[in-house]
Amino acid sequence: MKVTLGDAKTRIAKHLNLCSTDARTTEYINEAQRRLIESGKWKGTYGKFNICVTDGCICWPRQIETIESVAVKQNPGIVRNGWFEFVESGYGLLDNKDNIGYQLLDRGEAPTHKDLSGAGKKIRVYGTTEADVGKTITIKGYDSNDNWVRTIKSGAGATAVYQDGRVVTLVSPSAGTPYATTTDLFKSITSVTKDVTQGDVILYELTDESAGTIVEVAEYQPDETIPAYRRSLIPKLGGASSGCDSVAVTVIAKLRFINAVNDTDILMVSDTYAIKNMAIAIKLEENRDFGAASEYRNLAFDSLQNQLANHMGDGVVPVLQMTNLNTHGGGGIESVI
Repeated sequence: MKVTLGDAKTRIAKHLNLCSTDARTTEYINEAQRRLIESGKWKGTYGKFNICVTDGCICWPRQIETIESVAVKQNPGIVRNGWFEFVESGYGLLDNKDNIGYQLLDRGEAPTHKDLSGAGKKIRVYGTTEADVGKTITIKGYDSNDNWVRTIKSGAGATAVYQDGRVVTLVSPSAGTPYATTTDLFKSITSVTKDVTQGDVILYELTDESAGTIVEVAEYQPDETIPAYRRSLIPKLGGASSGCDSVAVTVIAKLRFINAVNDTDILMVSDTYAIKNMAIAIKLEENRDFGAASEYRNLAFDSLQNQLANHMGDGVVPVLQMTNLNTHGGGGIESVI
């Protein structure tokens, strides 16, 4: 059964000697969730995602932390980490033109859903609600000359104080000009920091200033402050134009922890007994009672193990995952994972 933040606060606050309305109760619950989620593969921490791609480069939604399994065009593929291209006897560095079968390569994280299309791009920023007028977003990266973008924060001349990146202030979405545009010409964006907002914030690259042509590169949800999205590459997948069926990608992914903010937010971990014990463990750690904290952590993990076993049941046949080493130099030998 799903549990909301409001439910969890009511059940757990008294065990922390706090009121359910105390902001610290929410902080303990979120920290407990984070630790539990990052410590194992529990019920509710995985999801199945289906996407359509127009090229082999994939930017995953913020909810995804780790890709565990992949299928391309309904055929199982292989998930590779960032070291795969550096194996001494391997393929070497790969791009979208290479054909190595259905293998999904890790491409790290990026602050936008899409890279800029080239050098010399101004960035246009749209807010979506009046409540966010005056909020700021800071865009960092390199300009058309591959120089790090730095701008004046205060002062002028010899007394000027500089800062990394360009700070953009959100304007009214109902104004005659409902957006703010950077004066800097960006070649790449390396990071973005944003105030907590009430509405989404959307970034566009200005591809043709004279024509006013824009292309969306990111859309940030209200609680995103340092956006980062996992990226992957499936070489030779791009170039299809015949619709989703030819480039359908399905993954099973470990979910990324996202703070619960509102009482109606559904918690990723539905076992309130586990959350309660981990929250108590965190509070005991703060009081440097590490022995007792360890006992409560173990109670939390035991509860999650029991919940998972109950959810899976006894009739599930374990899956033996095998990698066909014919993908490179394996001589037909299969490796059991």
